[in-house]
Amino acid sequence: ILAQAIWARAILFQAKSPIESNSTACALCTMSMLFVVLSTWLAPSGVRGIARSLGEKQQPLNTRAWGSSSPNEDELAAAIGQNKSATVGELLSGINAKHIVNDLFKVLRDDRDLTQTFFGMAWGEDGTTGLTWAAKNGHVLVFELLSNIPDEKEKLRLLGVSGGLYGLPPLHWAANQGHDDVVAAILGEVSDESRLRLLTVASHLDRTALHWAFGRASAKAILDALPDEGQKHLILKARDYAGETPLHLAATRGHDHAVAEMLGALSDGAARLGLLLLPNEAKQETALHLAVYKGHVHVVKSILVSLSTDERKLKLLQARDTEKETALHMAALQYYAGVASVILNDLSDQSKRLELIMERNRLKQTALHIAAARGEQPVLQMLLHAAVECGGLRDILEAKDWVGRTAKETANAHYQWAHARSLDDALETLGKHNS
Repeated sequence: ILAQAIWARAILFQAKSPIESNSTACALCTMSMLFVVLSTWLAPSGVRGIARSLGEKQQPLNTRAWGSSSPNEDELAAAIGQNKSATVGELLSGINAKHIVNDLFKVLRDDRDLTQTFFGMAWGEDGTTGLTWAAKNGHVLVFELLSNIPDEKEKLRLLGVSGGLYGLPPLHWAANQGHDDVVAAILGEVSDESRLRLLTVASHLDRTALHWAFGRASAKAILDALPDEGQKHLILKARDYAGETPLHLAATRGHDHAVAEMLGALSDGAARLGLLLLPNEAKQETALHLAVYKGHVHVVKSILVSLSTDERKLKLLQARDTEKETALHMAALQYYAGVASVILNDLSDQSKRLELIMERNRLKQTALHIAAARGEQPVLQMLLHAAVECGGLRDILEAKDWVGRTAKETANAHYQWAHARSLDDALETLGKHNS
């Protein structure tokens, strides 16, 4: 306290007279530093003893946390054997945790009871278990120890125990973190019946392991583990709390390879279309709606390529959300010219393309109405060009919404003068063609 008071006095003294009192201020500052040193040296021995005692007590934990040492096999074996879950959690939570997996494997591989104890113990406030810890961190070596447990029911019980922040079982954690090797190891250790059971279990947010994969590499590992197409179809159409399938989640995140994998898992074209037509509960959006809304053009391509005929493509493209809008309406709404181009060009049948262009939403608007009200030209020009190719320019230009406005009148109402001029040019071209 005295040192701080002298220091403050020095600063105040120098501020009042910065030139003349510089030497005096320096002297006061030096004096304050001297008092700091003396106060530390003269501190009561009891205070220093308490500090030293606390420091010594915490030193092993701090040392391990900073990775300067790792627990040895004897420490691990003793902690697991005595079922000291908190100690095991502390040992495995340090920076060097990856380096002790080999030691952990050596401790557990020849001791079935110790393995079962480790798999069943939980630590921390989130209830992390030995298996959820290994799954989350990608320690595939730990899951090779599942062979130490011959009883299938006990194995399933341990694999069904949830833990960690979201309360997920080991398979869901591995899928969520993209550890495809861990997913393959878990599913390879159980029978076909148990494998399907694990893959249909819903955890947090009513999501299965394939949901939690979110289109990562682990999604392919899950699909590869099921040889039967009917079983693949079963897990692909599973819905979470929002009514979304794994395909919805992968499409939303733009994982085109995973979308292609999921659709490629179904050889039957009708089953594939049925999966694509499943809507979510919030807005009745299909996976295609979500991909278009996010502007994931590669996902849109993957979805449309998976459908072999124009009839099936048109049926999907005519699917409507709660606003009765198709994927083409949504592309116009979001200014996505690239997405709109993929949608329009993927239909080879001109009559079906015109049918799509003429689709109306809840307000009786075509995609051209929506494009006319927005501020971007490319989508508008693309729709006009497609209408010309299909021989439906007059139909699209004369189409009226629920208040009786054409696309040109909609453009004027929204002060989109450039759009209105483009539509005027199209009308003029149509008039010349008719004459």
